[in-house]
Amino acid sequence: MSEKTIKRVHLIYGIALGALLVATAVLFAVACVNVFNETGAIGAFTPERISDHFSYVSVLAFTTLACVVVGGVFDIAFPLASKRLKGENDPGVTLKRLYGKLNKISNDAADKIERHRIVRLAMVVASMIFILFAAIGSFIYLSNNFDATNPEINSQVAHGWLCVLYFFIGPFLYLIMTAYICRISVKKELEIVKGEFKKIGMGTKEETIGTFTKVTDDIYASVQAAKSPKGWHKTFGLVFKLVLVCIIVTFIIVGIINGGADDVVDKANKICSECIGLG
Repeated sequence: MSEKTIKRVHLIYGIALGALLVATAVLFAVACVNVFNETGAIGAFTPERISDHFSYVSVLAFTTLACVVVGGVFDIAFPLASKRLKGENDPGVTLKRLYGKLNKISNDAADKIERHRIVRLAMVVASMIFILFAAIGSFIYLSNNFDATNPEINSQVAHGWLCVLYFFIGPFLYLIMTAYICRISVKKELEIVKGEFKKIGMGTKEETIGTFTKVTDDIYASVQAAKSPKGWHKTFGLVFKLVLVCIIVTFIIVGIINGGADDVVDKANKICSECIGLG
């Protein structure tokens, strides 16, 4: 099978599986609403009534499960060609690596770097303080105003969530701003360090910058060679996946034949109807 055909089959399978999952979720929601609307909240959640309403959902659910198994087998037999994605280099990791190679730094650059670090530290500490005060404030408010014995417990829970959201919305927005500013600050510090490398490399560019680049390239090549799987690794992984899929399918079939699936459905009905309630 050609690579183009494999990609097309994978695409069609993904669309079909997504459609099955959406249809199963919609039918499950409709069944929940029908169970509740039949007689109301009181007396509606019985194992028999739930089984009647969810019987037609189970067909689609088992079809979706079969589709997942078939898709897993197909993915093992006809995997897509792996392509290394070029992601954005993390400036913090690059900065740490450069510091390990930087022998000296000018006073002006050191002062700029120190200012950036002070700003980042201050913003992170302020974020932690804001979150701590939000947690303490919401705890005090809920302790004094939340009534778990109130018959309108749903409204009490909803009101509690809104209050917690009110306490945390400010610190959360500040935390997002802190993350953004800290990332910009790290990038600026990285530019300063790169500038110092250029100053050090003036007149001896091939020895300083060239050697640094060669060392990092050699390290990267060694890491990639260690990460690339050997032939027996691929064979072992393929055999292990196939054996695992066969075991899973075997246990599913045995469970259906000996009535284990019906026991699971019955227990699930009892848990939903007698322990936690459905809906």
